[in-house]
Amino acid sequence: MREKTTPRVLEQDRGQKNAALDHKSTALGENLEKAK
Repeated sequence: MREKTTPRVLEQDRGQKNAALDHKSTALGENLEKAK
């Protein structure tokens, strides 16, 4: 259970989501490169 949501916690969540998105987009990019 989370305490009051602090800006720092929000930043961490956002950072994790962005990292996951970056990972997905790089994986997609690599697959596109291989397909060429």
